[in-house]
Amino acid sequence: MATLGRAAKIVALLLGFYLLCLLLLVGMVVLDVFAFKLLFGTTNAGWHAPKLALVLLAATVGIFIVVVRGLFVSVRVRRKDLTGIPVGPADQPELWRRVNALAEVVGTRPPAEIRLVPEVNAAVLEHAHLMGLLPGKRRMMVGVPLMQALTVPELEAVLAHELGHYSDRHSRLAPLAGRARAGVMAAMQAVSKQVGKSGKFQWPGSQIYAELFRAYAILVLKQTFAISREQEYAADRIAATAGGRENAASALRKLPATDAAYDLYLNEFIGRGLARKLAPPPVEVLGGFGEFLADPERAKQMAKFDDADDEQEAHAFDSHPPIPDRIAAIMALPDDGRAPAPAADGPPTRAFALLANPYAVLTALGQQMLREHVAGAQIADWETIARTARIGSAQENSQPIVHLVSTMIGRPARFTDFLALVEAGRLPEILDRMDHTETARKLNVPPPAQREFKKNALGRMLAAWAVFELVPSGRATIRHSWSGFGGEMQLAGGQEKTLGEGVEALLTMWPDTALIRQVVPA
Repeated sequence: MATLGRAAKIVALLLGFYLLCLLLLVGMVVLDVFAFKLLFGTTNAGWHAPKLALVLLAATVGIFIVVVRGLFVSVRVRRKDLTGIPVGPADQPELWRRVNALAEVVGTRPPAEIRLVPEVNAAVLEHAHLMGLLPGKRRMMVGVPLMQALTVPELEAVLAHELGHYSDRHSRLAPLAGRARAGVMAAMQAVSKQVGKSGKFQWPGSQIYAELFRAYAILVLKQTFAISREQEYAADRIAATAGGRENAASALRKLPATDAAYDLYLNEFIGRGLARKLAPPPVEVLGGFGEFLADPERAKQMAKFDDADDEQEAHAFDSHPPIPDRIAAIMALPDDGRAPAPAADGPPTRAFALLANPYAVLTALGQQMLREHVAGAQIADWETIARTARIGSAQENSQPIVHLVSTMIGRPARFTDFLALVEAGRLPEILDRMDHTETARKLNVPPPAQREFKKNALGRMLAAWAVFELVPSGRATIRHSWSGFGGEMQLAGGQEKTLGEGVEALLTMWPDTALIRQVVPA
């Protein structure tokens, strides 16, 4: 009965939206008829009657445009563009076998299609009909980065969770709630776009009715998000039943760290290369993430991230409860006696090992990712990408101080020219001529204290300048490393520490250039 009541509430909210549209239109028409009778129903209608009639007609037209636009958009919600590559049972027999087995355990029909996607995510999409009441074609999205991070039992728990949204009448509310939320939000966005454009003519009254739409959208969101949070807890219980309590909790615990690691990987290793029009071979675009996860230092960082007590506050507009709350709810379930899966210490123990012909999968997804995000990139190995990106970044970061020193000496400057100025006692002049740092401006730092901020910025620029001169000259090399950003720099004789200490010595109360000259000779 509770499920039936929630379903009735969602249907009422969605139908109420259409009723709101109808009432707005009918109300304005009735108001117009009544007003016209008052204005023109007598022979002594005043001179102002035509003007008032014109205003009413304009307001009616404005409301009609806003309402019809919202109604029209809401009934044609666009389906999310599908990404990734579809794989059939012949392509990935083991993955399909496990998904079919999970669907049987969960008590729902299996998906008609499985797509492998380049995301830290898994989802089941169903193009339902009649406001989500009638089932349609079901697709499952399985993120390859997720498979690279989770063990097989953990992945099974995640997939069982997604299938669990369609397992029974209680969980069948999910697509209905999603349909109501998507329809009303699409209408609200269309109305806001129609009314909110600056410089665009607005019909009288349209802003008022846009606010009515917005108020109703807030009501729908609060109700449907509350139902969605209940569905997440229900699907978590299904995941614990199908994959084991410990594995379901472990998978949830790993998701934030894996998501953060994937963003870091894309930004620092793929993104830096693409900024220089360089890209790894397609198979390495996602294949590199598996190597990134296997790096011992990265594994330690992710373990600390997993263990962090990340307190999250629940919000009325959250579609999911906070992960710590979900983990606590799972662990509060009766012990099922199933031990957690062994830690994913390498590719063989991860769910990625389920894939047949992984090279073809990684290549196809890598090609898709490169095609979508960059054009004209040159394929290069990780060593070349690290070296090129590090040198390019060093050049950009050192440009302000290089330009300043060049201006002071009247010719293109080298690092040793800066050292000569310091030895001549002109470091205070350099600091005075430097632009104020953004941090100092934001904090409104008084002038006497701004020099310390400038020294910190100068230290970073000098380190970059040294890299820009040392690497091309062959006195230093850049080696690709998953543990660091932009590769690891190696100096002849192991002088990496000397470089850092030498830069620090330049910025003390009594600047000393002796140490840095050992690394950057004339």
